[in-house]
Amino acid sequence: MTNKASQPRTFTLSDEKRNHILTTALNLFDQFGFQHISIMRIITEAKIAKQSFYMAFPSKDSFIIECLDMEINRLKQSLSNLLGQCGKDDHTSILKSFYQWHVDLAYREGYNGTLLTKAVIEYWNLPDIKMKVEDFNKWKYEIFAEYLAEEINNARLRIIVSAMNGILLPASTYLPTWEDIESLYGEQF
Repeated sequence: MTNKASQPRTFTLSDEKRNHILTTALNLFDQFGFQHISIMRIITEAKIAKQSFYMAFPSKDSFIIECLDMEINRLKQSLSNLLGQCGKDDHTSILKSFYQWHVDLAYREGYNGTLLTKAVIEYWNLPDIKMKVEDFNKWKYEIFAEYLAEEINNARLRIIVSAMNGILLPASTYLPTWEDIESLYGEQF
């Protein structure tokens, strides 16, 4: 006979409740940064029991990593959908869509940097966070290269993707215009 009191309890939230908590936290983190928002504030805003939160998310670091996963998936889906609307051989449309996606993110109302940038800055000492952001940027480069690698050499591709990432920095003063980006490709388009 086993002692039920000594067995670890497993606790899972419904997907709906888990997504609600993560979305609430992402909205708060987006506005105020990660280190300015307490778990208690997230619990209060999400209107959940404190115990439910702590049983579902064992630490703030693991919670933040899960939030980043959700944000990265959202960004990937958004960019994939946008590029999927372009003709595979319409390189100008692909390039312009890739550029506009970055500009639209940077010019959202109240924009003060992406969650990915905030996470790397505020949690620079957590290698898992840095790795997730690096993996996302690598994915972004690879998806862009998939569409344009035959038309553009790797050096130009890296410059363009770096310029696009620069658009997302909150202190960017001299943002590249569409004409700047287009000129990097010369007469190819």
